[in-house]
Amino acid sequence: MTPLTRRDQDAPILKSYRPDAVAKAEARRWSRRRRWAITLTALGVVSASLAAGVPLWASAARNGATAVNTAHLDGLLVPVLGKRSVWASAWQPGKGKKGAPAADPETGLLSRTEDVARIASFYLDLTESHADDVDRMRARQAVEWLLALAASDGRFSYGLDTSGNASGPTVFDWPGARAFWALAQAARTLPKTDKLRNEALAAARRSRDYLARQPDGLVERSAAVTAACVLGLAELQRAVAESRTAELLGQKARAVAKTSHGEAGVFPFHAHMPTANPALWHAYGAYQMAALVEAGQVLGNREWLQSAEKEAASWSVHLLISGGPIWGFAPAPRKYPQIPYNLEPQVRGLLALYRATGKDSYGRLAGLFGAWLIGDNPAGKPVYDSKTGRVADGLDPSGLSRSAGAEAAVLGLSTLQQLGRHPEFSWYLTAKETGAKHAFAARTTPVARTVRGSGPYQGAAFVLMEAGKRIEFAVGGEGPHFISPIYLRGLGAPGTSAALELRLGTWSQRYPLPDPADPAVGPVLEVGRLAEPVELKAHSRAAVQLGAGSTLPVAVDGMLVQPVVEYRAWQLGRGKVAVVKSLSPLMLPLQYAWPGAGVMTYSGGGRQVRAGEDLEPYGFALIESGS
Repeated sequence: MTPLTRRDQDAPILKSYRPDAVAKAEARRWSRRRRWAITLTALGVVSASLAAGVPLWASAARNGATAVNTAHLDGLLVPVLGKRSVWASAWQPGKGKKGAPAADPETGLLSRTEDVARIASFYLDLTESHADDVDRMRARQAVEWLLALAASDGRFSYGLDTSGNASGPTVFDWPGARAFWALAQAARTLPKTDKLRNEALAAARRSRDYLARQPDGLVERSAAVTAACVLGLAELQRAVAESRTAELLGQKARAVAKTSHGEAGVFPFHAHMPTANPALWHAYGAYQMAALVEAGQVLGNREWLQSAEKEAASWSVHLLISGGPIWGFAPAPRKYPQIPYNLEPQVRGLLALYRATGKDSYGRLAGLFGAWLIGDNPAGKPVYDSKTGRVADGLDPSGLSRSAGAEAAVLGLSTLQQLGRHPEFSWYLTAKETGAKHAFAARTTPVARTVRGSGPYQGAAFVLMEAGKRIEFAVGGEGPHFISPIYLRGLGAPGTSAALELRLGTWSQRYPLPDPADPAVGPVLEVGRLAEPVELKAHSRAAVQLGAGSTLPVAVDGMLVQPVVEYRAWQLGRGKVAVVKSLSPLMLPLQYAWPGAGVMTYSGGGRQVRAGEDLEPYGFALIESGS
């Protein structure tokens, strides 16, 4: 049978679809199955212990009443002709809460390789933590499908059609990287006498050898794809220590480490950028931090661990304060869409750092990130429904998605599962935001002359500035801020003395325009260095002018408005918690603390400094009280 056509993509896979018998049985008996993750109710986390002021994780650890619900994930299983059922990649909502598995809307395939690989990893993780025959069966089922998708040269087909046959182009990229990671994990996890384990090991070695034949550096020119490969190589080296694996692991980890950009006070604040674009960081699939931790652990490389810590202490804290699993930065925050794929890599990386360093600050940050699943999000609704196991695909300005496909389901469950391994941090899943102050992109009003483009802040157009012209931006805020224009760095030379000049009252700042963009990368958005802060008020307006030395017009997309000290605060049971970060090179008095709160401050590299009232240069603080 051929893959579904575009016309069919929004329709259920089979009009006569019926969940397979195993999935039905599992859904019925799920409430009797015990897992070690975290106790959740349909509307988030509500328990008698919470009402009594006792940390939920403490109560859960005492009672053993811990669970993540896999019923919806199992409900994605669909029968294929003469073969075992496979997980459909999408879930089309129906009337009320009903729905049905559906084809992947982008490819028309029944099941994407990436999704099967994630499901394999999820169930393999479960088999390591407790004895459950159904989980073992699901893990084996997913691994068997990955082996069916594997090509002889180490690459993988893109997915499965409705007959369960491998379909789509044979690639590596994300499908191959994620499948390799899962097969290497199977080689480490399954018993050495297991035939399936040895088949997975052989397939993982073929993928390793394929990677070794590719040019040095990043896989597919992406640090994110390379990071997934690094995680697979780390798993493979743990399964069977081999010099070929170790050598390739070191090579790819070094390539990821080199993608760290910026400084403590310069965007992107030590983040490992996923692509060659130095101004664009996307949250989805951003496994760079986790990869460097795991590679550092396996090969004993302290520098990679330190590189991951710098990202966590500077970038991940900045990301959490800016809203958690937002789309990313370009270079100001882009709030939507928010999806589980933006969340899980952060939680994975932070928990890996906690295990590697013993610093509980990373575990606490991971728990606060995870609260997004339970309702700490702009929609104010749980993304994860523990009664059904359903994890929404995400949310956008219109609210929570009604769709709930395999990617969201398995990554949401995986996030909760990972936090469940550390019940001391599960308490933070109950957090609800009460206030925040963070960066945003100001727009100009009224809009001056524009040119069409993909600027994310000004809309579907850039403001076109010519030499001597001036435009204004509303940059209202309270207190000291850095402000800087966001503009397009084009392929043409702007002129040797070209600069954007920024004025606000008597304060002014000059931003020399850089050399043309790399043709291999193309035009990229830039933001000027955050140099001198200015005191803003609620109705402040800043003017930008293109200096006379410019030979070309400049496309401006917005104005980055960044507080010198940013924060985000949450209600946590009967107590409170806050994360505060400084972007100043100076020691500053700690703001946003309250009487009776416990305070721990950290350097910009993640080193715990002291419990006190001062905020370290470029550092952050965790403030907490009550329970």
